[in-house]
Amino acid sequence: TALGAALIKSALDDRGLHGKLVNIYVDFAHRIGVGLNEFLVGLTNASGAGEVLFSSVLFDLEEVYIDDYTSTFLPPDITDHTVLRGFPFSTNHLLKALRGECEAFVEEHAQGILAENPRVVGFSVTAYSVMASLALARALTNKAPDLQIVFGGSYFHGRIGETLFKTFEFIDYLVADEGDLVAPLLFARLARGEDPGPLPGVWDRRRPERFTRGSVISGSAFNELPYPDYEDYFQRLDKYGLRGTGGVTGYREGTRGFIWGKT
Repeated sequence: TALGAALIKSALDDRGLHGKLVNIYVDFAHRIGVGLNEFLVGLTNASGAGEVLFSSVLFDLEEVYIDDYTSTFLPPDITDHTVLRGFPFSTNHLLKALRGECEAFVEEHAQGILAENPRVVGFSVTAYSVMASLALARALTNKAPDLQIVFGGSYFHGRIGETLFKTFEFIDYLVADEGDLVAPLLFARLARGEDPGPLPGVWDRRRPERFTRGSVISGSAFNELPYPDYEDYFQRLDKYGLRGTGGVTGYREGTRGFIWGKT
């Protein structure tokens, strides 16, 4: 689960506000099968396959988009992989089938999130969850135009975050700098229906000209942060019987920000 989102969840709980952390990638792994999900992760790490699938949902692209991708970047077949052994699926056929799963997944989760009647929905985004997050955010705002959408996370740091914020107008707020302290304040004000006002390191769609850089969190300030809340992650593993099917990773943060923003 995302460390930043888990910290925000705990911080909102400390303020007496109801927040729900949803690790939907666990749902996706269950939907398509853990083995196939691991294989897709491998393709994504090698050539961005997962981002291609969800970008086709985000931009409503035709199947020829996947044809072009598979013919350019991927091997002609994947029948030698243990997940698919005995099934004569071409890479192209598999990804087109998965594209339909991605589209249905986004639609179902948009409906499920809106059923909770949220005032604000946030996305903590890393490199290989960008297109899925944007596709889900677009689906949410198409159904509920007044819903407040907040993005943050390592991939939305610095210049990359600024560019994506200016490109996708359904993002209402972007936490572009260190959000450990300011993000819970932003969510708390939005949840109460308040104007969040100018906050350091936060882009506001209504007032982008008022953006100011946030400050680096000092070592002593980390002691003020709550323990991250990972409960939803383990509940989902138990729900689908996935606990013990793979390694459980604990995160220790050793760097701040994202180096691509320096290029």
